[in-house]
Amino acid sequence: MTTCGLNWVKKINIESFLIETEHAELLHQPETCIANRLIQEVTSANPPFTTVRILSAYTSPNGVDILEAILSKVFAKEKSANAYISIGIDRKRTSYGSLDRLLQLKGMFPNLNIYIVHDTRLNYTFHPKVYTFESLTDAFLFVGSSNLTKAGLGSNYEIVAAFSVDLRKSTKTSYFDFVDSIEPYFTPTSGGWVQELTYDLMIALDKEGALAKSPSENKSKSASNIFGEGTIKAAHANVKFKKSLTKKKVKGPRIALQLTHWDTSPRHYETQVPKDVLRNGFFPKNDLTLVFPDGTERQATLSHYDYHSRIYNKEILDHLNPQEGDILMLTRISPHKFHVRLVKEKNAGNLINKLTKKSGKGKRWDWL
Repeated sequence: MTTCGLNWVKKINIESFLIETEHAELLHQPETCIANRLIQEVTSANPPFTTVRILSAYTSPNGVDILEAILSKVFAKEKSANAYISIGIDRKRTSYGSLDRLLQLKGMFPNLNIYIVHDTRLNYTFHPKVYTFESLTDAFLFVGSSNLTKAGLGSNYEIVAAFSVDLRKSTKTSYFDFVDSIEPYFTPTSGGWVQELTYDLMIALDKEGALAKSPSENKSKSASNIFGEGTIKAAHANVKFKKSLTKKKVKGPRIALQLTHWDTSPRHYETQVPKDVLRNGFFPKNDLTLVFPDGTERQATLSHYDYHSRIYNKEILDHLNPQEGDILMLTRISPHKFHVRLVKEKNAGNLINKLTKKSGKGKRWDWL
């Protein structure tokens, strides 16, 4: 059996894997909603799942919403569970907004690990769709054509093979052989073809033009100098990509906070930031630079606590004169630099309706 140059893949007896599987079925969507089936398995798992692995050629913001629904149930049942998600960016099928949503999830779930896979060679596109869920006794494996999108998991015509494996029997050997074979997709290397998703990486990819602006954008193969080649040796290994000459507008991930009496009091000179924002690297570990609408830059001190962060914001009070109920928007434009904008409460009706999250002390906020 040829391995097509996949010298990092352990040779597996696939026939044995299929025969030893306790139960196998074909799911045909839209007659069967794949997302509903995944959520059903997560909800009914007993014992609960402790490990989740997902490979998808690309994703979309509403696909990340489905992922959030799945992970919320996984981590609610097993707080020490681990999840590993690897997403492709080839052909500009993954957008900036999709990666931003993934990073928001990383802030919500501490044991969530997210990676980007991209081989820079022209004829090598990252294209798998695999979903695995493991408990101490059982594993469920879904392999097919469904990407991590609302359409791929809900409305498209898709076919997925679903397998269940009893990890207390000999079937576990063939299952973990398969898991070993996809492990390279969850193993980041510095400057390599698999990298951990961070805000810095997302912004750099966007500046290169490697991400879609919207789902309908041109799907041509994207090129990125941030990533390296995979371990597959190809006849076209010497093909070089030209750097994009298109200048992109500077932008960044953004949060909106409705200010409380505490936030706007000169007595405190601080803005409290909810704990969910701490976990995904949105803020640096220490000081930061605030860039005001008039271009003025000021330094601010940032302190982290177990349940929230505090921006000591005398500069915000002095420059913007915020009142209780106003909306403070912080846009990350570099690791230590944030653009600051204030929207008065009387002008923020629609914006306030979008702030669906609440912190422990009642602060309304959300990602934008």
